[in-house]
Amino acid sequence: MNIFNSIILIVLFWVRTVIVLGQELSTQEADTLLFSFKDQVDSYPEFSYKDKKIGKESLCEFYNDKLNYPQEQDCQGTVYVIFTIEKDSTLTNIRILWGIPGCDGYDNEALRLVSLMTHLWTPARKEDEIVRFEMVVPVFFSFSRCNEN
Repeated sequence: MNIFNSIILIVLFWVRTVIVLGQELSTQEADTLLFSFKDQVDSYPEFSYKDKKIGKESLCEFYNDKLNYPQEQDCQGTVYVIFTIEKDSTLTNIRILWGIPGCDGYDNEALRLVSLMTHLWTPARKEDEIVRFEMVVPVFFSFSRCNEN
């Protein structure tokens, strides 16, 4: 009977350990999930800057206030920057998706500009949970682009 009790205790301990580890793994998987515009979420990230303006108007005002044109090159165009909006509104993994060929200074300025956007994004939500989201934004190196409708 003593051996039988020991076996039952070992099995119960093993089952409990598997359950706890399974819960930890599912929590870790949820934290590493990354959504993007190809995924269905309840609400997409929103950028807001000054007076709670949201959307393109807010993004253009941010660019007008913060953008510094590199002096070493005379280029125009759009740099596309991709990054992750974390659950706490910080930005990680900021990198160039598509730059302006031959205009590295503009790519570097776009990276600097986007890095200043930390905490200006409202994270995405899915099923009432805040989720990580991969975002792409254009950075316009042209005076007229943000003024177009």
